Amino acid sequence: LLVVSGEKLIAYSQMLREEKVFDDGVLAELSERLPGVRYIMFSLIESDEQDRQSETRPEYEDGKLEEEYHTETVSRTVAVHTTIYDLNEHKIAWEANTRSRLSRSHTYEEHVDDSIGEQLLGSIMLGGSPAMPSDSEMVKDVHEMISEKLPKPCAQTGSLIECGEVKKKLRREWKEARLR
Repeated sequence: LLVVSGEKLIAYSQMLREEKVFDDGVLAELSERLPGVRYIMFSLIESDEQDRQSETRPEYEDGKLEEEYHTETVSRTVAVHTTIYDLNEHKIAWEANTRSRLSRSHTYEEHVDDSIGEQLLGSIMLGGSPAMPSDSEMVKDVHEMISEKLPKPCAQTGSLIECGEVKKKLRREWKEARLR
């Protein structure tokens, strides 16, 4: 397993974004560290936004406020640029921009006659504020989306018609990529 992180990952990703190829030094290093590997994937988070929102919804009975429902929602959105590089052909095999958004909510009720906030305290003890989606949850979601976007071999499509459509789409994408 080769883990590339920090400054080296950023440098590799920027090189691919700007020049569309790796220089000979990087290719030699990757080939040495990854013998027999043809494709390598780089994903770079381009933005990471976090948001918290609260909402209170009152409930009335006979025109009198009886209780309030409080909902807190947290959400996180990341934009990721992914590049798959072909080490044998020395070129980008596939690129994609992916955006992932994960959210969580927690709702509790508060009775108007609950002067010491026992229900609020109970709600906090049972669940409290929802946790922001973690880095690992975001990465997992992004990788699942990327794997759905990758071309599938004909055997995985399940039908000859779909296989033909996939091949046509791939030919079109490769032609467009070569023209860039």
